[in-house]
Amino acid sequence: RMDHFDLVQWFLEQRERGKPIEALVTDFQSVVQCLGASHFACGLHVDPLKPPRSAFLHHNYPQRWIEPFSQSKLHRVDPVFTYAERHQAQFSWSDPRFLAQLQPGHRVILAAAATLGIRHGFTVPLQSRGNHGELPASCSFVLESNAMDEGSRFTAQLLAASFYEAACSAVASGRIIR
Repeated sequence: RMDHFDLVQWFLEQRERGKPIEALVTDFQSVVQCLGASHFACGLHVDPLKPPRSAFLHHNYPQRWIEPFSQSKLHRVDPVFTYAERHQAQFSWSDPRFLAQLQPGHRVILAAAATLGIRHGFTVPLQSRGNHGELPASCSFVLESNAMDEGSRFTAQLLAASFYEAACSAVASGRIIR
C-alpha cells in the first residue's frame, strides 16, 4: 500500500508523462480508491448527463443516482455544490457547519443519495479555469464512513487540484473526447 506522498507523486508522474485525460481519469480513480473513496465526481457544477460542450465533469457515481440527478436538475440545488460555491475550504459532509446550512429540500436530496450508498463524503472546492472561470467546480469523494484522516484529506485536495488542472488544460486544447 502506497503512502500519501507516494500516491501524489505517482499521479503527478502520470500527468507529467502527457497521458491523455481519459487515461488520467483511470489513474485518478485508482488513487482515490487508495484513499478509501468508492466514488468521485470532479469538475464543473453542471448537469452530469448534459454538460456544456467545453465543460469538464467526470464521475463514477452510480447511474441509478446520476439519471434522476440530471432529470431533476439537482446540479442547480445540490447542497454539496451550494456549500462548495460559498466556501473555499475543503469540507466533510458531516461537518456541523455544512449540516447547519441545510434546508429541508437539501435533506431530501441527501437522503435519496444515501439510499444508494452516497452517504459520507468529502468535497474540495476548485477554481474554474479557461472559458468557465465564472462557473463553480469541485471534486467530491464518496467514503465508506465519516472518517477520513487529515493526511488523506490533504492528499485528496492535492490530487483533485492536479486532476482538475490537467482536465481544464485538455479541454482548452481540444484534447478531450466525449
